[in-house]
Amino acid sequence: MGILSSSRERSRLSKLQSQLQAEPRPHGLAQLARDYLALGDGAAAREVLEFAKALFPESEELNRVSNLFISGETLSRLSSLKEQARRTGTAQAYLELAEAYQQLGNQEQQISTLRQMLELFAENCSALAQLGTVRFERFLSSLAATDGQAAESLLVRAISADVEALKPRFVLADLYFRVGAIRRAGEVLEGLLALSPGHERALRMRARVDEIPPEEQDPLEDFRSLLNQVEERRQLMHPAPPWEARAPAEKGIRELVEVPGAEMERLKEQTGARCALVLSGAGTLVNINATDDLERMSRSLSALCHRTARGMQLGAAAGLMVEGAGGSLVMELKHETVMSLVLDRTRDARSAAVAARDSLERLSRGAP
Repeated sequence: MGILSSSRERSRLSKLQSQLQAEPRPHGLAQLARDYLALGDGAAAREVLEFAKALFPESEELNRVSNLFISGETLSRLSSLKEQARRTGTAQAYLELAEAYQQLGNQEQQISTLRQMLELFAENCSALAQLGTVRFERFLSSLAATDGQAAESLLVRAISADVEALKPRFVLADLYFRVGAIRRAGEVLEGLLALSPGHERALRMRARVDEIPPEEQDPLEDFRSLLNQVEERRQLMHPAPPWEARAPAEKGIRELVEVPGAEMERLKEQTGARCALVLSGAGTLVNINATDDLERMSRSLSALCHRTARGMQLGAAAGLMVEGAGGSLVMELKHETVMSLVLDRTRDARSAAVAARDSLERLSRGAP
């Protein structure tokens, strides 16, 4: 990161820190500490963690970041890799630095490092494949056609940069299969298996592709049209392929389908909500004293929230809060998951919205 970029990042984090001090949230403070660690500013990270732990001593996410900070291993390695990239300027140094940012959970810095690498080394297959994989994973979460198009473009460029590379071929075939472009997926798999006949996951994907009868395949397979259909339906054609132990699209709230009730009970008790509801594309996952009217309202408004979320920075939550004489309705949405609370008029709806947003962050990231 250059001096100017570093200065801008510090300014951004300083503003975010002020906002979180005024409206503290465990998840936001944990991410801020990670960002400071990624910047190499251990003192600022410690200050954030001390503030956060005083307010949320039982937060497991903050405990994980504290352990990361205390160990110092990631921070030390990151500083070393940043210096190595600055000093040597090799492609391998940039790749290792991007990997360190990924392990730290700082996706934006990972992307920035890979883009810098492409500026220096043109069409580098590894950088293009990583960026394409990031956009593919975002597409699985956002179901936004623009993410799917960007993923395809980056992965095709990666294959062109190294025709023997396996990873971009597999991810591209996975992308095509998820949206229903079965013929395209089969063609990419054919090329991959010609290079690596024993590729186990590719063989499992090919077996699944061969099981799909012709009448269930889109005859035209216009990729952009298929992406638009996915975005409109808010549902992948094939959301959970059998070749993955746990597919990226399943990393959201479905991980906690057996235990999200505890999180929602905690939220209901914390906010004083009369009822609470969590919805996803798969249906109602948690319904605590919720009414049919609340579920219908949440479903009807979720499309509006999704459109709002697509216009915001990817990963940010969309929200809606309606206050009236009889009480309040609070809705928070992140990607395909909608959380709704009904409050009495004596309850603070804004505080409840903050609590709901943080709870949704934990659920959507699979954190306990």
